[in-house]
Amino acid sequence: MRNLPFHDIAQNRIWVAIAALAADLLAATARLALPTAAAAYEPKRLRLRILAVAGRIVRTARRRMLKIDPAWPWATVITTAHGRLVALPFPDKPIPAPTTPPEHRSASRAGEQQRPPTDDTTSTIITGERRSRYDRTKHRG
Repeated sequence: MRNLPFHDIAQNRIWVAIAALAADLLAATARLALPTAAAAYEPKRLRLRILAVAGRIVRTARRRMLKIDPAWPWATVITTAHGRLVALPFPDKPIPAPTTPPEHRSASRAGEQQRPPTDDTTSTIITGERRSRYDRTKHRG
């Protein structure tokens, strides 16, 4: 009990509850998305192999892509987990958006159609060959 981050018991109770929630969320995500061998990893191993991966997030054509070096030993585990998470079905009932009072809504003209929201939540993981800027400029013809 002397290694807790706060002096107050109530604050330490909240900290322990948040830490337990994070551990449960990590374990549930690992069991849901990772292959069987990787799902049994301890949290430290998950953090070092799966969560702390070097990558680059790129946004193009209204899509987010995560580029991972294919030489990373666990790149296939990460791409498998991403594929499993993307394949999960959406819940039956969507979470309702918060409603704003009528006086705060933007006034639209009569007969004007509203544009549908863009789907900015799609993501892709690419594990392709990475070339430096020098290589790209050297091979231009």
